[in-house]
Amino acid sequence: MAERPLYWILAYDIRCPKRLTKMCKCMKNHGLHVQKSVFYITATRREMDDIIEDARSIMDEDVDDVRVYGCCAMEKAEVLGQPYLEGGFLLI
Repeated sequence: MAERPLYWILAYDIRCPKRLTKMCKCMKNHGLHVQKSVFYITATRREMDDIIEDARSIMDEDVDDVRVYGCCAMEKAEVLGQPYLEGGFLLI
């Protein structure tokens, strides 16, 4: 039986501009860029473990912060204010 996808929010605070750019590029390959350092990701637990390892390889654990939260499906999210995402996409 295949693992079912789950929903995740990954947020980071990266001190070095070079690592920050690298983290953003990496996360754009995995999820939807919803705010400057926040991504909405649909992935199985196993896939998310790989994404976390990607983040760990980029960050400096002594000064940077990466957090991953399990969450609900995007269509169940409550959106206040501007519902537009990068690229002009409307969040519904």
